[in-house]
Amino acid sequence: MSELTDLFGALLRVVAILLRHNSSWANSITTVAAGLAEAENEPDRQIALRKLLSMYGGMGSFNDLVIQSSSGVSPDNNELDELRSRVYALASALIR
Repeated sequence: MSELTDLFGALLRVVAILLRHNSSWANSITTVAAGLAEAENEPDRQIALRKLLSMYGGMGSFNDLVIQSSSGVSPDNNELDELRSRVYALASALIR
C-alpha cells in the first residue's frame, strides 16, 4: 500500500472515532480528507497535506484533543493518539 492509501485509511479511522464521540473535529478532518482525495495534481495535494498538518499546531489544536467520557478519559483516546501520530507521520512523509 502506498503512503497516501495508508493516510486515507488512518483518516477514516480517526473520523470514525471522532463521530462516536460527537467531536466537531470530525467535520474538519473529513473536509481536509475530501480535499486531499479531490486533488487533481501534486500542487493541490501538497496544499491539502499542509492544511492537514496545520491542524496539529497551536493551542486548541487537533493535537490537544482528549476524548472524555462520563468516567474520565475514554479508552478510544489511546487509539486516537496512535492514529493522530500515524496521520502526522504519513502526511509529513508526503510533503515535498
